[in-house]
Amino acid sequence: MRISLLTAAGLTAAALLLARPAAFAQQAPAAPDPAAPGTPTPLTTDAPTRTGPLLKLGTGLFDGSGYGSFRGLSLPLVLGIEQQLAPGWTATLNGSSLWNIGERRIGFSTNREGLKLEQLGLDAGIRHYYHQEKRRAKGRRTGPYEGPYVALQLNNYFRRDLPYNFNRRSFEYDYSTLTGRWGIQRQLGRRGLLDAYIGAGVANSRTYRYNPASAPTQSRALGIGLELGVKISLIHK
Repeated sequence: MRISLLTAAGLTAAALLLARPAAFAQQAPAAPDPAAPGTPTPLTTDAPTRTGPLLKLGTGLFDGSGYGSFRGLSLPLVLGIEQQLAPGWTATLNGSSLWNIGERRIGFSTNREGLKLEQLGLDAGIRHYYHQEKRRAKGRRTGPYEGPYVALQLNNYFRRDLPYNFNRRSFEYDYSTLTGRWGIQRQLGRRGLLDAYIGAGVANSRTYRYNPASAPTQSRALGIGLELGVKISLIHK
């Protein structure tokens, strides 16, 4: 009987020892499953991304471009950048060059000049693209650099064929304009851009006075400056 009691006590103790890890496992709290439905997940907010600059290389009809029987053909080449400052607002900076080919050398001579650089320009401006929300609601194309806009533009021009500039190899400051513009800019395909605008403001153009009794003189006076332009450019952004 004594052996049976000891045997029963030993078996009971062994069962308790084997049962304790299972009991502990049942008492341990289960880790929440992040993928389980109904489990709250922390909210994450993405940092606002800044729109990159828009690089432009183009030509068009503006800044003295055109064709004449005496002047020949003049076309500009413009390299510019446009950077978004805030939603609907951008800053522009452009460097331009006006190239001429075919200008007559003297009067009605058939001899014409070859390709030459006749003008340099540097301009900067602030643009506001308006009605972006209305255009988006109507399903029209919108973007940080696309749509109708108003702008304040400062232009500076340099030439080397000015009257009384005998050293024609060097460029001299010609005049500046400060204008308000209204225009529209649209992307053409993936790499094209169309920019058309009109503007009006002030210009400090040169005024020349010829006096047979003395040397000619020149001065500056504020006048009205008008703008009309169409640019077609290749872009990278």
